[in-house]
Amino acid sequence: MAQQGWPNYGHDPGPADYSPLHQITTKNVSQLRQAWVYHYGAGDSKGGFLGLDYRFEVTPLVINDVMYISTPTAPKRQPSLKSAIVALQPETGKVIWKYESPANIHGRGVAYWPGGHGTDPRIFFATDGGYLSAVDAKTGELVISFGVDGRVDAYAGVAGPDVSPVWRTRYTVPNPVTIYRDLVITGARPGELGPPGPRGDIRAWDARSGALVWTFHTVPQPGDANHDTWPGDSWKDRTGVNMWSVMTLDSNRGILFAGLGSASPDAEGAGRPGPDLYSDSLVALDAATGKLLWYHQLVHHDLWDLDLSTPPALVTVKKDGKTIPAVAQTGKLGYVFFFNRVNGDPIYPIVETPMPTSDVANNPAWPTQPIPSTPPHLGPISMTRADLDTVTPQLAAYCTKVWNTSHPASLGPYTPALTNEATISFQGGLSSVNWNHPSFDPKLGYLFINFSNNGGMRSPQKRFGTAFSLNGVPCYAPPWGELAAVNVNTGKIAWTTPLGNWTSLGAQGIGRGAFNLGGNIATAAGVIFVAATADHTFRAFDAETGKQLWATEMPAGGHATPITYMGHNGKQYVVVVAAGGTAIERGGELSDALMAFALP
Repeated sequence: MAQQGWPNYGHDPGPADYSPLHQITTKNVSQLRQAWVYHYGAGDSKGGFLGLDYRFEVTPLVINDVMYISTPTAPKRQPSLKSAIVALQPETGKVIWKYESPANIHGRGVAYWPGGHGTDPRIFFATDGGYLSAVDAKTGELVISFGVDGRVDAYAGVAGPDVSPVWRTRYTVPNPVTIYRDLVITGARPGELGPPGPRGDIRAWDARSGALVWTFHTVPQPGDANHDTWPGDSWKDRTGVNMWSVMTLDSNRGILFAGLGSASPDAEGAGRPGPDLYSDSLVALDAATGKLLWYHQLVHHDLWDLDLSTPPALVTVKKDGKTIPAVAQTGKLGYVFFFNRVNGDPIYPIVETPMPTSDVANNPAWPTQPIPSTPPHLGPISMTRADLDTVTPQLAAYCTKVWNTSHPASLGPYTPALTNEATISFQGGLSSVNWNHPSFDPKLGYLFINFSNNGGMRSPQKRFGTAFSLNGVPCYAPPWGELAAVNVNTGKIAWTTPLGNWTSLGAQGIGRGAFNLGGNIATAAGVIFVAATADHTFRAFDAETGKQLWATEMPAGGHATPITYMGHNGKQYVVVVAAGGTAIERGGELSDALMAFALP
């Protein structure tokens, strides 16, 4: 039955975001129609912004013919609306039960634990302040026996005595937890300010009692391996090294993979002069104990907020006559790295490459950075005058003027802040791959990644600066959003295609691509589904060629990862959120819709 549903956030703990279903094919996907829609209660509006922690970006689960979702509060539209866990009929969207939470539920979904040995299945979720709770999967009732009165305090023990109590309000478990046997494993988003502040530890809890089982310090503490990468007391009360996204589990081998965030403060390195492990690192842990098995730091001494914000993806690489269990990692840096998931060996060579130096006092850049030999960087990493966009005379004039006053305008990857010169950067912030989920087709050997080409002006000694655009239209040549297929067996890019339209340009914006936040999924029938774009459109592509096969407009942007499943009525459904409200379309349409599509 698991193969018919969507039992984990990425379908499998991998997460490969791959479904074996094949009723919807490249031949008939153009016939998809809306089957049902569920509104969680916030309604639709225009010109608002929900705020960082109140976005509706959920990826549903479908298990044993029940769909489980979490919904946010909506403080700017309906202050009385409560965040909730909702069980729905997956064929109709009708409510089976609903648990209303006294605190806002964080993350992009929930996690399912099957129970056993006298314990019923549970749905785990996290709320404001770093609390972890569970409800009974059959009834929706809060499990009072879990933790204290139904919740575990995941913040307890991560903040030293010098940390202000205000940090409690900023601390969250930002995404669905990982389930391994009878363990509930949490990441953390403590923030990227300070120090002093709370640590971003990865921790495992007993799924029945809520007791703490193990802890992995993402900033090594005294006595931990690699503690010396934080000279002096620079480690103390160091906020950050977040676990922004979901973790990835090789359940057969018992290996947990986590792509970690930047050190704090994320654009100022004066107080952390070392390489800052395990910031911007892919770490492999023993899922049962939390013991470090191996790691690779993919950005040294980060000054650009280049978090590994994307979930690691388990893939199988066929190379030199061998079949290699591998893990792929990308993120805001825009490169894709492949490692043997057992021993951590790179599948394709990684070269420590000299990088530009900083002339800002007390904020030196690391002299080298690891660059994969293949595949090439996703999207642009720098630009020249020839790359300026000239879609309108006004845009051409404005962008040329800015370019002429920003020399050297673009120095390529890992350019640090310069004292006297502004630079154009395609790294950090919302550029390249943010939290978007890649998907993997094991038959083709293709890893599918959607990403934004979002460049910005970094003023002297400033963190991110401003957009390099006029009235929102980018100054650099399109496409501004893309979908790519990477052949994992060769390390080459098999195809790329623009993703989305730039609606403010009307007919001139068609095919130019759009900024996107949200993941994609693949199916055994060779269809890729992705919403994500700021143009409010849900699309399907041919996995082998990248050709767009279907598109439908939604009431708002679908900034989430879709799912597909087989209903008990024999129909295959595809479901995605259409909510808007993210940083790539502030002021646009907002909705509370969860939309399902099926063949007639």
